[in-house]
Amino acid sequence: MDTNHLRDHFNRHAAEFDRLYDPGHQTRLGRWLNRRHRSDIAGRYLAALDHVRTSGAQSVLDVGCGPGHYLAALAKMEVRSVKVPEGHV
Repeated sequence: MDTNHLRDHFNRHAAEFDRLYDPGHQTRLGRWLNRRHRSDIAGRYLAALDHVRTSGAQSVLDVGCGPGHYLAALAKMEVRSVKVPEGHV
């Protein structure tokens, strides 16, 4: 898959992907679909944050950071984080 195609796909679906992390902005059907078919994404997100918390990591490199949900959560945990956006990978 070429880089432009990947970037275009991400840009078209970024808002939809964002809603995976914000159930308050989902429709009832969207919440059900996310629980039923996308729970692994939320699980990986929570597991990653838990790992940072329990490991005592003081910094994280987020490669392909997307909209920055991990970075925002890490900032709340006072963990230094550096992002590398998709276009720079």
